[in-house]
Amino acid sequence: MAERESALIAVQELGQRLRASDQQFDRKFALIEGRVKEIQNTLPPAQWVGAISAAWAGLPAYLPTPVFALASSQRLSAPAECQEAADKARQLADAANNLAKCASWGDLGDDCARQARDVRSAADDYEDAVSSASGICS
Repeated sequence: MAERESALIAVQELGQRLRASDQQFDRKFALIEGRVKEIQNTLPPAQWVGAISAAWAGLPAYLPTPVFALASSQRLSAPAECQEAADKARQLADAANNLAKCASWGDLGDDCARQARDVRSAADDYEDAVSSASGICS
């Protein structure tokens, strides 16, 4: 039990260091959150920090700001087609994130079919919105 508690403290300290050194910590952590849970559920506590550090190192150094994360003043001045495409991008990202979370839980009783359908639908909507916005948005 002491080994697990010690490892949890070490993981928290790693998280604090990464957060302090990386302005995109929250966005990057969201990408590996499922992997972190898997590491903590499958590896011995003594290996957690090393495995999480390796997962973090595998992330890109910079994640571009998604269109839907632009300041609201920038979005309000954009044509309606651009706003619609940004909204559909957000919906697609949310649906994909939900699918990734479902898969990362490893629940063999849930095949994530609903989340996969949501992603396909959101992708179709996004494709249509981008097609409508093509040549209008910069």
